[in-house]
Amino acid sequence: MGVTLAALTGCGSNYQKEKTTPPNIIFILADDLGYNELGCYGQEIIKTPNIDRIAAEGMRFTQHYSGSPVCAPSRCVLMTGKHTGHSYVRNNFEVRGKQMVRMGDWKGLRQNMFKNSLQIELYNLSDDIGKQNDISKQHPEIVEQIRKIMMEARTPSKEFPFKQIDLN
Repeated sequence: MGVTLAALTGCGSNYQKEKTTPPNIIFILADDLGYNELGCYGQEIIKTPNIDRIAAEGMRFTQHYSGSPVCAPSRCVLMTGKHTGHSYVRNNFEVRGKQMVRMGDWKGLRQNMFKNSLQIELYNLSDDIGKQNDISKQHPEIVEQIRKIMMEARTPSKEFPFKQIDLN
């Protein structure tokens, strides 16, 4: 046992821990900017000299997954780690004065936000894929859950001052 112990303690005596440095990574996230819209990827009309210089001095990546083809759902996917099938933001509705939340088969839709409309329409997509029948009055508990999601998911803005939803 004494020989084994001496052999084991001697094995590690010459070992020196390798020094490692953390990776030097810059992740650039640009909203609504395809990689083919940068000079370093061949775009010639819009000048992007700073990003081109960074690309020339480092690595360039040509394959990156975006969670959605439009900006708001892509940001939601990035920030929550959920794919669009499980995330709440699935479209850019607020841009057109609408706000939509999908929760399972339920879809809540708030229209005319610029007119400070407080009403939320509710659709069960498993029964009504065409969204023809607003069933918000039959399911106030689902409307309340969607209302909370709408208020928590939205950042108030001076540029887009929407009235708070108050169903009471």
